[in-house]
Amino acid sequence: MGRVVAAGLTGVLLGLLPGVLWIASAFVGLPPDASVAFPVDGLLVLYGGSVAAAYVLALLAVFLTLRLTSDPLVRRTTAAVAVALPLGAVVATVAALGAGLLFSFDASATMWSAVTIVVVLVLAGTFAGARRWAHADR
Repeated sequence: MGRVVAAGLTGVLLGLLPGVLWIASAFVGLPPDASVAFPVDGLLVLYGGSVAAAYVLALLAVFLTLRLTSDPLVRRTTAAVAVALPLGAVVATVAALGAGLLFSFDASATMWSAVTIVVVLVLAGTFAGARRWAHADR
């Protein structure tokens, strides 16, 4: 189960990293209260592309990790992740919004830490649940 969680989270991270770095680079050197305008269509393309890359890379990472370790449930686990990950992403988004709301979206380091921890935990649970589901279908 740990291999699936680690591989899946790594794939998600690699898929989201370019978009996060691009957005973060816009804020480098600005004061904390500065605001930056991004075109909405550009953000939608960036977010959509990042989500698609995260999904594909998570599936690929899980598949390759299990394949390289000669796991007998490679296809079953990858299929379970393919079904569970979109739902897990929606739950992670809602949970992250809830965590941010607790801090009034103040953009503090504490808020960002809480939001990140919540998302990682929900996604880890999603990958673990998918692996468990693959074992249960035997």
